[in-house]
Amino acid sequence: MSIRKCAVPPKTNRCNLADIYAFIASGWDCAEVELCGRSADIVYRSLRNAIQRKGFGIKAIKRGKHVYLAKVVGE
Repeated sequence: MSIRKCAVPPKTNRCNLADIYAFIASGWDCAEVELCGRSADIVYRSLRNAIQRKGFGIKAIKRGKHVYLAKVVGE
């Protein structure tokens, strides 16, 4: 094992809140999320965490290798 000098990279916002706001403004009931080279699990967790933190009335849904945003109906 060895060590070398470096700087810790800054945290990046893995979930673009602008996309969540765009979905809410669209009025759609459901939309598929583009993964942009990231795994479905990472995108799903990122969206789910952002939605929980902000208290949006939507939810993230993962089905296989696809991730969706959907309005919460009746909950």
